[in-house]
Amino acid sequence: MRIFNRLKKITLSAGTVIGVLFSLAAVTTPSLAHNTFLMPAKQHWSVGDNIDVRLTSALSFPDLTWGPKKDRISSTVIRLAGKPVQSFSLTEGKTYLTTAFKADTPGFGMVSMSTKPRFGDIEPEKAEGYFDEIGAARSVRQAFFALPGTPPLHRSYSKHSKAFFCVEDCTLGHKARSTPTGQALEFVAVDGSSHTFQLLRGGKALAGQKVKITNSLKAVSEVTTNDKGELTVSGDLSGVIMLMAVVITLPDQPDGVYHSDYASLVLGL
Repeated sequence: MRIFNRLKKITLSAGTVIGVLFSLAAVTTPSLAHNTFLMPAKQHWSVGDNIDVRLTSALSFPDLTWGPKKDRISSTVIRLAGKPVQSFSLTEGKTYLTTAFKADTPGFGMVSMSTKPRFGDIEPEKAEGYFDEIGAARSVRQAFFALPGTPPLHRSYSKHSKAFFCVEDCTLGHKARSTPTGQALEFVAVDGSSHTFQLLRGGKALAGQKVKITNSLKAVSEVTTNDKGELTVSGDLSGVIMLMAVVITLPDQPDGVYHSDYASLVLGL
């Protein structure tokens, strides 16, 4: 009986250890699709302030978790009161990359940043989970899963982030809200509306695309762009929100590289 009890204790102990290991694996396994976004330190600034807009990557909005390196950035566009801002600085940090410049005039402000493509394979058993996370089209899934054997998913991705803010009077230069910056995938505001936005791919309206809307309390809703590539944010929402969309491009050959473009827009309602 004593020997049996000892064996039972050892077995329970081993099972507990295995359970802990599985729990740790679940916690430490990174998400396949992080949110990357620009977050102004505040939504309203005064003339003379040093504006601080932070680029970060996180599992959920509005957390500031991982800061990209400067060499990851392919383009930066800053507009204030409808005019381009040429003088700015980029400062790396653990949790965010800071874009800083002086508010020398009142008006609507916008910062957009895009990253260079990043390449990497996804293990075949994780490919379906990745497709689910980014909402890949059926044609994309069918092309990959029709490949013979169990090959890895060759993928690349670029992140296109944008943020709106105000310096005293947001009516000055407000047309910049609806002016594209040339990102491969980007949101612009529909002129004359504070809650309607358009999603552009290569400068053209993208219809039928799912868009996630997240508020500062991490509540998430989903809408689909209409035939003009437009979506309307519910009037019930207020405060800082993020719009996000992901579009994956089917390669010329099914065993090629599946490229995803991520677009985000952060603004205050």
